[in-house]
Order: sequence, then C-alpha cells, then structure tokens
Amino acid sequence: MGLAVLELCAGGGGQALGLEAAGFQCAAAVEIDGSCCDTLRLNRPNWRIIQSDIRGINGSEFRGIDLLAGGVPCPPFSIAGKQLGRGDERDLFPEALRIIEGCKPNTRRRTDGGMINLTREDWAEIYYALETKLLALRQGKYGSEDAPGQDAKWIAHIEAVMQNIGADGAAAAREGIERSK
Repeated sequence: MGLAVLELCAGGGGQALGLEAAGFQCAAAVEIDGSCCDTLRLNRPNWRIIQSDIRGINGSEFRGIDLLAGGVPCPPFSIAGKQLGRGDERDLFPEALRIIEGCKPNTRRRTDGGMINLTREDWAEIYYALETKLLALRQGKYGSEDAPGQDAKWIAHIEAVMQNIGADGAAAAREGIERSK
C-alpha cells in the first residue's frame, strides 16, 4: 500500500476522492450516515467503509497511518451555528483529537509525499495573513455591496480563528515582522 489515509466524517466521499486522486489509498472511511455509506460502498467497493459515530473508533487500530483526514462538524464553533462550543453534542473535535493521539499519523512527510508539519513560522504566516485581511475589512478595503452586514460576520470569524491560533501565533508573526525590517 502507498500512502494511506483514514478519513473521519467522510460524508459522500468528496475529500476521499480528492485524496485518492492525489495518490492516497483509503485505509478506512468512517461515516455515521447510512446513505452516505451506501454511496461510498457503491462507488468504491474495495474501500473499507465503517458506518459508525467516530466516538466508537479506536485510533490505535490505525497506528502509523500516513494521514488522518476529516471534516468534523463545525456548527458548534461556526458563526453560522449557535456557537455552543463544547456544549454542543455535535462537537467531535475532542473525539478527533483522541483518534489522532491513538493512531499517531505520520505527519513528517514533506511535499514529495504527504503532509507538511505546520511550524511556528507557518502559524505566524497564517496569523499575519489573517491580521492583514482583518485590517483591510475594518478599513472597508474589502466589502460586499451585495450582502450588507457580511463584513461584520467575516470580522468576527477571523477574530475567532486568530484567537484559536493564539498568542504563540501572534508572537511568531511579530517576530517575523521584526526580522524582516
């Protein structure tokens, strides 16, 4: 087997198909919705499809997998949802982290064959880009005349992402700016 991927919350398999096209082989696709699993089985009969809530997955069964991918539900934290966070029963982020800890995916591969580790400098770059976009939104340089009020939602969303990146990302961004002067 080449590079292997474990897909969580696989849905109808869009991301899994993209990963397959990128050269990954599906070790397993986990999805709770029966209709989605039927679709996956129909389109990829050789894939291992696990119809289960990810709470029932033992990550150690997939120890050393090349990539763990997934799209856990975002409504618990999204500005489009009620933002109940950890109080939302759909918050599967802790479960995804538990599975990551169990399977210990190989994230040391580079661009010639898999995932790239995000370094402190990478987070700094992401933080800086978000900070730049946030400033432009606040100054009215971006905007949506078609959808008034959307700028405020984007500002809130970007601020929340920056808060999640945290002080370390902000500090690394400031260090990078100072080094570039």
